[in-house]
Amino acid sequence: LMSLSRKTELTVGSDAFSVRTDLLGDELAVIESRVLLGAKEVYRTETNVQEFMPLSEHRVEISHWVDTQHQTVVQRLIEGSLSVETVTFQSEEAREARLQLALSSLAAEEFTAAARELRQIADQYPDMQEARELLEVAQAGESGEATEANALRKLKAGAQAFAKGSTRRAIEFWKVCLASDPASRTYQCLILLAATKSQKRRDKCAQEIISLGGQLLTEGFREEAHALLLVAQTVEQSEVARQNEVRLAEQAPVHPVQAEPQLAEDLDLQEGPETDPPAAAPDTNPRSPGAPEIPASPDSSADLLGISDPAPLRTLDFRRLPLPPNVLIGGAATVVALLVVAFSFSLVGRSVPVELLDRASASFNAGQYTEATQAYSRILSDWQDVASAHLGRGRARLALGDEEGGLADLTRAVELEPDAPTSAEELADVLYVRGRYREAAEYYLQAADSGSQDSGARYRLASSLVQLNRPDDALEHLEAALEIDPSHGEARLLLGTLLNAEGRHAQAERELRAARAHIDADGDFLTELGYALLKQDKLDEAEEVAREFVRFDTGDARSHTLLGDVFLQRKQYELARIELIQALQTNPNDPRAQIALGQTWLAIGKRQGDRRDLEKARQILESAQGVPESERVMVLGQVALAESKLSEAVTLLEQSLGIGAEELPARLSLADAKYRAKDFAGAATELQRARLFASKDAAIPLSLGITYSQARDPLRASAEYLKAIQLIGPSGTETVSFPAPYVSVPRRFDINRSIRSAYRGGINQSEDDPDATALKTLAESTSFTISRD
Repeated sequence: LMSLSRKTELTVGSDAFSVRTDLLGDELAVIESRVLLGAKEVYRTETNVQEFMPLSEHRVEISHWVDTQHQTVVQRLIEGSLSVETVTFQSEEAREARLQLALSSLAAEEFTAAARELRQIADQYPDMQEARELLEVAQAGESGEATEANALRKLKAGAQAFAKGSTRRAIEFWKVCLASDPASRTYQCLILLAATKSQKRRDKCAQEIISLGGQLLTEGFREEAHALLLVAQTVEQSEVARQNEVRLAEQAPVHPVQAEPQLAEDLDLQEGPETDPPAAAPDTNPRSPGAPEIPASPDSSADLLGISDPAPLRTLDFRRLPLPPNVLIGGAATVVALLVVAFSFSLVGRSVPVELLDRASASFNAGQYTEATQAYSRILSDWQDVASAHLGRGRARLALGDEEGGLADLTRAVELEPDAPTSAEELADVLYVRGRYREAAEYYLQAADSGSQDSGARYRLASSLVQLNRPDDALEHLEAALEIDPSHGEARLLLGTLLNAEGRHAQAERELRAARAHIDADGDFLTELGYALLKQDKLDEAEEVAREFVRFDTGDARSHTLLGDVFLQRKQYELARIELIQALQTNPNDPRAQIALGQTWLAIGKRQGDRRDLEKARQILESAQGVPESERVMVLGQVALAESKLSEAVTLLEQSLGIGAEELPARLSLADAKYRAKDFAGAATELQRARLFASKDAAIPLSLGITYSQARDPLRASAEYLKAIQLIGPSGTETVSFPAPYVSVPRRFDINRSIRSAYRGGINQSEDDPDATALKTLAESTSFTISRD
């Protein structure tokens, strides 16, 4: 399959556009250009290239077409001749066909093909969340990480979460099921229904789930059927189902509440042993022969009525109901009818007017938010402490833009049921999306304390804490989220990011690599993984990640920044300069690129002794925006040091350490500045502090040996020279090569003479000094050199 893509980010007036052109593969043979304004698609055009089939044999021509079409769209956008407005993709059939092709590959366990197709769909159509969810399943199968799952337990847990409004959690449960059984149409439908934004697909999947539930029920798989039917009833898409509910409820006989036996079996989705019902009073309306008993539960009844949090109804006794004689078993309509009959009489004797709850919920689901608000208000005028009514009215008010009233209702719902984690999570979610992270964190914590097992809520709690500059607390909740759901890729990505920020790069790498199977390898992921590798001096692996990033999105400045950083660390300064300039041409405010280009010009200036290059470094750093101040000040101090402005260098470097600069490079530069200023005691102190962060670096004791020699302290100089030799280890030759020291020494500096002076002076001061004696023995049989790199 050919893969050709072009991407350009540009600003026209006050609008920031993203233009992308892609070849849609050998099967569709279409070159597609799309213009996005933020997340909104505002223009799309296609060119059919079937005449070039097979495409693989016409790569040059196709590449030319892609370039030409992309540049034409970009130029027209710049000129203002492109009419941009929100568009809907017309080829809905083609998109649906591609999704079905991917599902077929997944069902056949052709995971690589499924992942490739789903990745392309998700990339081309960012609004198709279902493709992203299925992609994670395909990637798990492709990597071999999919494991056997207790499908029934997770199916039921997902249905319960979905009924309570926790769609994200439901999807995660069902993805585990599908990963263990990729051919299951049931799990495919559940994920599609929960994830899709397409009303047409949602309706279709809801009907298919009803049919599957009916089939399972007639085949004796009652628990599975009840889970599916709970999902279908929660969706409430079928007008036929609603009409059947009304019709059958009118036909069913009403039994007095006090005369009915208590229900012992229900649709509770928690696992547990089935129990026999208590002895029942004689049934005045016996069931049809062979008809199964359909259990009901307070929770699922409330969900049928559109009440997301059924807590106020928990004290009611629900009864086992007979089926009307005219109901036949079999078919989707019967499945809905069975549940309707099972639940219809559970409403008898309820003190809250169910018809108002039903009407309010139906109005809300139909988008009639004013009517829903009024209906809930009528309930609350007489029943002030119904948490579900406050919850419903809060949602409706928020939908109408009444943020203050909506939040007040949601808050009241949580106050009425402080131990209901789902209500607290919903309130926290509303606050979270509005950027009110402190309040969101409080309610997420309340949900966690109430026993919430929602990994997504823990992840958003951690994200809130990061926004509040509490990364240490965030780490705790990310680990908790991953205990609940080890496949939560976003949690692992954030955990890796925080570990990188703390300097725990090896741990960050482990978490990021573990996250890759569960997320798309986007720019954030590749940036963090590349950075973790770079900081561990794994330069080959870092370069591999950087080049993958460039291939993935050459228009993302961070890809060129990462590659430039790799070249900078390898001392390939010209290559680093090229990549970093390209990064800043794409995004002039890329923080890492600004700092790295300043470091690159600094290195070029030091190598070539050209003050003009040093001035370029200073200009970049002095005008840098959005960069970490501690890092900017530190590199400015290094520039001042290269310019021999020693007093300025010391001031800037000490200032950078005071505001959180990375200790090792700042201490080493400060040691050199003080050494060159003849402050040998100060230089030695900085080198000793630097050693705490790089105890195996032989250049540090070498620099200390040189510094103590200049300070005329031969005993300490002997000890440090000896440590440097021991860190290098036996070379197998008569020559030991030291790395370049961190203090500036003249090119004619004779390391052998300095070592001899050190051990001779040490022996003169103390004949029994073991370091000076050992150094003398080594020096008499060894020659020493210093690298000038």
